[in-house]
Amino acid sequence: MIWFILFCVLLFVAVLSLLVLKTVRVKNSYTGKVSFNFKGVHKILPSKLLWAVIGTFILIYCASILLPIVWMFLNSVKGDIDFELNSYGFPKKWLFENFAIVLQKFEIKTGARSYGVFDMLFNSIIYSCGNPFVSLFWIYSMAYVMSRFKWLGGKILYSLGVFLMLVSITGSSASTMIIYQKIGLYDNLYLNIIMPPSTAFSGMYFMIIYGACKSISMTYSEAAYIDGANEYRVMFTVILPMVLPTLCTIYVLTFLGLWNNYESFLVWYPSTPNLAYGLYRFQYLNAGSEGLSTPQVLAGMFMVMIPSVLLYLATQKIMKSNFVVGGLKG
Repeated sequence: MIWFILFCVLLFVAVLSLLVLKTVRVKNSYTGKVSFNFKGVHKILPSKLLWAVIGTFILIYCASILLPIVWMFLNSVKGDIDFELNSYGFPKKWLFENFAIVLQKFEIKTGARSYGVFDMLFNSIIYSCGNPFVSLFWIYSMAYVMSRFKWLGGKILYSLGVFLMLVSITGSSASTMIIYQKIGLYDNLYLNIIMPPSTAFSGMYFMIIYGACKSISMTYSEAAYIDGANEYRVMFTVILPMVLPTLCTIYVLTFLGLWNNYESFLVWYPSTPNLAYGLYRFQYLNAGSEGLSTPQVLAGMFMVMIPSVLLYLATQKIMKSNFVVGGLKG
């Protein structure tokens, strides 16, 4: 506890120093030389204290997210004894073969079939990529129609969607499972992916896309109509590019949630495991019988996490971007 308090104090001093130095920094526009003018620094110091406290809390929060990942990686390349005696330090010997061992032994059985790591990887990719794509297509279609056209059905569906957001559906899981079993949707991963979502006109993502479509001026659609575009062309070539950053952000967030989702496979798709569900079962049911150590289990967790991290790093600019749309003629 003392070391943590000391770390926070040192971090606060460092953040405060950086804020003050940034304020008193002076750059000569002719020579390009940088100097520091500390005259009157006592006047700006109180205003920087609050920002230093906020910056310190943000850095501590970021560290609390990153440190478990670093800890997982460092322990995933250790041996059993090294992990037991030195679980918070650097490995004495880097055992990258732990990852190869996991790839060889990471296998679970569901019924009469065995699933290896690449089978579960395929299920994860299909589920995490296909499900949000199909869902966003239907949600965007509903949001476009309900926001761009004035009709009675749109108001009814919008009100019903808001009502469904306020009603808890947890108690209906048992009846939903019975219905899914009767119509053949239970334990059918691929059919559930291509089926449209039952709440395409409800939910937080629908509200976000609905607001994005509604905020776009009708002048863009009218200009396209004048040029001879039909409704489908307006929908997919005029309005869709304007809301594409919003859709991409929702897609990535949905992908991250589905990639790490093992509850749905545990309840709804037990015969077609993905990596998250496979790792869950493997860790609690198979790890002991297969003789895997804790570092090797951590290596499996680290491998499952890599694709979602890479996707976020590759799409973070899209998630933060905004399209500047123009081109209307007066």
